[in-house]
Amino acid sequence: MEHISNKKTHKKGIRKKIVLAIMVVGIFPLMLGVYLTYLSGTRVLTNSIGTKFEVIARETAENIELIVTKELVTAWNLALQPAIIQAVERSNRSLTGKDIFNRDLSYYLRNIISTKKDYRSITVVDIHGRVVASTLYKPGEQLNKQKWWHAALNKGRGNTYISNIYLDKTNRNYIMDIAVPVLNPKDKAIGAVKIVFGANQIFNVILKVRIDKTGHANLISEDGLILICPIYPPQSHNISRSLMGIITSPKGGWAIANDDGHGGS
Repeated sequence: MEHISNKKTHKKGIRKKIVLAIMVVGIFPLMLGVYLTYLSGTRVLTNSIGTKFEVIARETAENIELIVTKELVTAWNLALQPAIIQAVERSNRSLTGKDIFNRDLSYYLRNIISTKKDYRSITVVDIHGRVVASTLYKPGEQLNKQKWWHAALNKGRGNTYISNIYLDKTNRNYIMDIAVPVLNPKDKAIGAVKIVFGANQIFNVILKVRIDKTGHANLISEDGLILICPIYPPQSHNISRSLMGIITSPKGGWAIANDDGHGGS
């Protein structure tokens, strides 16, 4: 009886081992299949989200570009007007700089300002940086140390200048500068026109971007300063160098960053 009982016990032990082996062999491919499915699903979901973000970012950038381009066209239209070219040429011929301020032209510029609610000022300067006409500056003011003046004149070659968004300390509004050269018939820069306009339109474009519950857009300057953010005040924080490197990658597209730009990961 004891021999028979041992046989039964041995059979039961073998049976358990066989069942366990079957379970292990069956569970392993099942787990592997679940894991591979998870990886595949995560990859598809990540690509879908990344592509969605890229599309939103491109559309937002294009909308901002349209706003800036519109103001750039206005500046060029002013710089090409014969009255402005002639006023600049007369100012350039003046050796003393006296009586170069054109009040009629300044009045014309003020009329333009009155029709454009986002405009803060328009200024025309000659090749020496002297104010020829302006809605902001007074006669006799010298602007040859201004960054925009040097960029627009570009040593006579002329160039377009577009500033970052910055805070106007006078009225606490955020503004942008656009400056273009005034060219003579030989396409030589003989002066410049600068338009200062409020960044409200650009702010609105950024603030309208909403992605699900918490997703949003930021506008970042070339030195990593966050200019517009719906969470924090403008220009209150910078992004890290590593995140800036990802953003400015020449490849474009999208990427996953460890730093979210707001002190989190």
